[in-house]
Amino acid sequence: MIEISQIKIPFASRTHQELMSLLTAKAAKILHVRPAQITRLTVVRHTIDARKKPQLYDVYSVTLALRKTREERVLTRADSRFVRRIEQKEAPFSLSAFRASFPKTLHPMRPVIAGTGPAGLFCAMELLLRGFSPILIERGKSVEERREDVSRYWEGGTLDAESNVQFGEGGAGTFSDGKLYTSVRDREGLMHRVLSIFHAHGAGESILTEADPHIGTDALAQIVSRMRETILLAGGEVCFSDALNGLVLSGVRDTDGAYTQRITAVKTARGILDTQALVLATGHSARDTFEMLAESGVRMEQKAFAAGFRILHPQESIDLARYGRIHKEALPPASYKLTTRVGARSVYTFCMCPGGFVIDAASEPGGLCVNGMSNSLRDAPFANSAVICTVTPADYDRGSVLDGIRFQRLAEQRAHAAGAGAIPVMRFSELAERLCIRTGEGTMPVNGALPLAEGIRGRFEEAAIDSILPEDITRAIAEGIGEFGKKIRCFDAPDAWLCATESRTSSPVRIVRDKDMQSVNTKGLFPCGEGAGYAGGIMSAAIDGIRVAGAVEKALLSAG
Repeated sequence: MIEISQIKIPFASRTHQELMSLLTAKAAKILHVRPAQITRLTVVRHTIDARKKPQLYDVYSVTLALRKTREERVLTRADSRFVRRIEQKEAPFSLSAFRASFPKTLHPMRPVIAGTGPAGLFCAMELLLRGFSPILIERGKSVEERREDVSRYWEGGTLDAESNVQFGEGGAGTFSDGKLYTSVRDREGLMHRVLSIFHAHGAGESILTEADPHIGTDALAQIVSRMRETILLAGGEVCFSDALNGLVLSGVRDTDGAYTQRITAVKTARGILDTQALVLATGHSARDTFEMLAESGVRMEQKAFAAGFRILHPQESIDLARYGRIHKEALPPASYKLTTRVGARSVYTFCMCPGGFVIDAASEPGGLCVNGMSNSLRDAPFANSAVICTVTPADYDRGSVLDGIRFQRLAEQRAHAAGAGAIPVMRFSELAERLCIRTGEGTMPVNGALPLAEGIRGRFEEAAIDSILPEDITRAIAEGIGEFGKKIRCFDAPDAWLCATESRTSSPVRIVRDKDMQSVNTKGLFPCGEGAGYAGGIMSAAIDGIRVAGAVEKALLSAG
């Protein structure tokens, strides 16, 4: 099979048949063959090149086979560095075929997985494929009940500390943009496997080809529910409202004489579960879990993270700045990814949500944090992203491994106080005035007077946000926004809105694991995913879950 990348064609609205004919003709010209010799041409990647706006280009990668032609001969004639021979890729599978692939007989030893976010769900599926029947415990509720609790809270109800944006089936990513791309190295081809499993459970076909695929929070809930059904049909068990409360440990001395501890059981809200393997796939908002692990002697270390605000602009402003024109019917909502340095600190955008919402993502009474989400169509009138600054142990270390959590919690408590329990929002011009820095001189190139309620889920109030984070961090972010205004017109417009506070970008703690993916001093404990400090989003967490499943299998089989 031959792969051709970087096939660039001027952007235009085309039918599927017109597109495939054009790509076939382009590929034939590159390979010096007749179009009729090309069979089974498949688009494997698509992106939009807007570097020469307003002229835009669609850029494709395709795979193809040739009829009655030796590929080696064609490859020697092709003069493009974007042509190569590849092995035939595994085709996306159907849900019925995937479910039929699980073994009928399962091993009697049952691993426990704490957490049903992407790390936990994909770890469970991989264990089932390897012949093990995991027990998943989840402190929150099913995704159906959880969505009702979150909606009730956003409408002014009381926060449920066990069922919210952070806790419940699907993890924090269920209330997000559902981004499915990562910079994690993927030598095993696990990214394609994760995308195929999502697609089999209901994600759109575009996630298999788009350069920056996403699902959308409206679709994620249904997909997560179907994944749970797959796990149950294959022989797994899922227990909701069943938090991990403690570890049952025994001491063991290894062959080198070093003393370590081993898990023999776990304490849950419903009782004690005997197990030789606990996959800890909790999110980084499970702060009481970190406290329990510290008390149990599990080795952890401080870790850098980031904190800042969410910034909102009218989506049409971003479209005009990125594309040079607005064409809602044909172009997807424009996105961006920006980074700069202000002094010794990195300032960058994170988790950009085109056509989305800023959401109240609190999980603790008296604290407030924000996140971003969008639906599959990304058709809301605002764009938002986190604008954040690096936070290192030098900013928060007071001698405890959990000091990063203390830093986050303090910022969230200040945000809660500033908005009297609602999301505190502030115009960029007002923040800049309080910090005595300049804003962009222009206004939004498209009318910025949209009702702010169309871009926020949850209650919000105008309030000062300059004292929520340390002043040097707030100042670095404000100056960074000014730098971003040089790259995207309107980014630093005075009437851009900032929402506080984006504090849970990643875990402030890493549970230290060895090459066998077990805790370095607590055997049988497998730290996994974002909360443990080994992932940074849905895709990387899912990949880590699959890898940890292989390590669990190896450990359990070697134990007898």
